[in-house]
Amino acid sequence: MSIAGDYTIELTATDAAAQPGSDTLLVQVAADACEATQLADELSIYDVNENCIIDLSDMAAFAAKWMSDMSWTGPFAY
Repeated sequence: MSIAGDYTIELTATDAAAQPGSDTLLVQVAADACEATQLADELSIYDVNENCIIDLSDMAAFAAKWMSDMSWTGPFAY
């Protein structure tokens, strides 16, 4: 059973002046640490192929991207 998914939490409270208020919060639960990192959009800039492992395949992907950009007109987004 997987608990991964999106969950909405609603909190309702009443203040001292008997004024009710409520708010909702979206919680995203990931299946593993790699998926959680991808949900938060916080992958390492060195993880070019976005598999949560920084290795030679990332260097190869970086080099291929670099060598295929023949515009030379601006900064390279890597």
